[in-house]
Amino acid sequence: AQVMAQGGPAITTANLLADRNTRELLKHGFTAGLHFRLELWHKGGVFDDLDDRSEWDVLVSYDPTKQVYSVVRRQNNRLLENFGTFPSAEAAEAQIGQPFRVSLRPARPGRYYYNLIVEVRTLTENDLDALQQWLRGTKGRSNPLSAIGRGFGKLLSRVLGGDKRHYEKQSGEFTVT
Repeated sequence: AQVMAQGGPAITTANLLADRNTRELLKHGFTAGLHFRLELWHKGGVFDDLDDRSEWDVLVSYDPTKQVYSVVRRQNNRLLENFGTFPSAEAAEAQIGQPFRVSLRPARPGRYYYNLIVEVRTLTENDLDALQQWLRGTKGRSNPLSAIGRGFGKLLSRVLGGDKRHYEKQSGEFTVT
């Protein structure tokens, strides 16, 4: 996280889609979900206090028929930005890496820092559930074996190579007067 005095921090990233496994799964039609959580921490005497936080998601998918990558940013299940399509994973990642300003600033004097947590997920059980529903044509119908199916989906996701990677970065301390 990079702290900006006026407009809050600007978040930039790099190489979140560079993993070979992630690229392979994208090429085979599975969505990569990047979940961002930016936390604002107030420095305390013994313990630091979580002052506020902001969360959003970036979804990247590949359309093999058009051979393009689509990138969207969502927050609270709302579409914030549709970045459109890109001819390569590198171009999609360049878009994701552009600075994203988050309006998360201290409201009172003190010493603070930001903590950014990013999780990259591919081939989740939700993807498998959606695929199974589509294959069965039962979109939205309940199945008594769904609990077993979810457990199997999670196991199958890991066997097929789906992964979840976790990154964390802390800014330097700054003082608000």
